[in-house]
Amino acid sequence: MSAVMLEAADSPASDNPGRAWQPLVQDRAFDLRLRFNLFPATYAHASWIARLGRDLPLAEGIDDSPFWMRRLSLALLQACKLDQDFDFDFSDRAKNIALLDAAVLERCARLMAGLLVREQIRHVVLGADMVALERTLGRDSLRFALGWTVPLPVLGYVFHPHGAAFPDNEAWTRRAVGLASALLGAASSATLARMQLRFPCGWASLQRPVLQEQDRSRLAALFVAVLHKAAPDHGWLFATPGRTAQ
Repeated sequence: MSAVMLEAADSPASDNPGRAWQPLVQDRAFDLRLRFNLFPATYAHASWIARLGRDLPLAEGIDDSPFWMRRLSLALLQACKLDQDFDFDFSDRAKNIALLDAAVLERCARLMAGLLVREQIRHVVLGADMVALERTLGRDSLRFALGWTVPLPVLGYVFHPHGAAFPDNEAWTRRAVGLASALLGAASSATLARMQLRFPCGWASLQRPVLQEQDRSRLAALFVAVLHKAAPDHGWLFATPGRTAQ
């Protein structure tokens, strides 16, 4: 198939096709891994679908069928050179971050990023500075950080050093998601590239800060703690092995 490269329109990071997914197996965790590896069309951001062009005649009403989902997924995998590259080893539970829906992953990443600069937030004096900070972090993240009562790891320097200028909201979100992807550790390119598909193709490669293993483990634990508060329905993905809900 020859892909016609189209200029994708700007769209929110969490904007994905929202295509229906019928579980293939009873084990929820394994089913997510199957979907993640074999059916990226069910979770890829709309901008990636747009880049494929018009070669696949996905008529309205049939694009949710398994046949079309598999065909579109294969086209995506081939375009990204992932059709021979798979990863089913999720023994490191932090890798399950890649299995989260884009909206959940993005929100938890932003909330975690806000926590990492909590001390900087608390030292803001001028109202104008707080307004600017809210524009970057978002009101939800700002309130979440100020309301957090559990002790935090002193790891803000790995993400946003004290005194550094804050970027705009989109750049902050991209950096937060990049940090979340760094929590996967030495994940394969197959996993990282598929995680990238959840977000706008215009984001290019996510910037993954290099983390010491101890810092990665502590930040991964913080991400899971955030998820349990912000998106508890997804907490089962990070349950102790042997206790995963079926």
